[in-house]
Amino acid sequence: MEAGGSLKILLDTSVLIDILKGRPETIGKIEGLKNRSEFYTSSVNVYEILRGIRSIKVKVDQKAHTIAFDTLLVNLKVLNFDIESSEKASWIYSDLKQKGIKIDENDYLIAGIYLSNGIDAIITRDRHFESITQLKTIRC
Repeated sequence: MEAGGSLKILLDTSVLIDILKGRPETIGKIEGLKNRSEFYTSSVNVYEILRGIRSIKVKVDQKAHTIAFDTLLVNLKVLNFDIESSEKASWIYSDLKQKGIKIDENDYLIAGIYLSNGIDAIITRDRHFESITQLKTIRC
């Protein structure tokens, strides 16, 4: 936990999508954490969202989704994948591989970013981060 009692919460791609879609349950969860938290996402999550937006066939819809996502990003701190994140991600990969657990490649990278930046929890709709014992997950 950061000085002053503020929690560092990383928003996973599933949560970013829910916010963009206006999903009340997710927005309510975020609102409940807002007064005592700082919100982050990672460059990998940004890539995943933009990849989805760029896959939309109608250019007008692409533009609208890009504007909405840019507006959301203004309210978040974006953490980048760096050398320390790479090291943490590779240890997570090795640990899970020895246990016979496989998760999406991007999730190793996101977890590495989480660990190298002192994040307190990741908020997600998915269960895949629960395999990584070093991470605290908040489920939507």
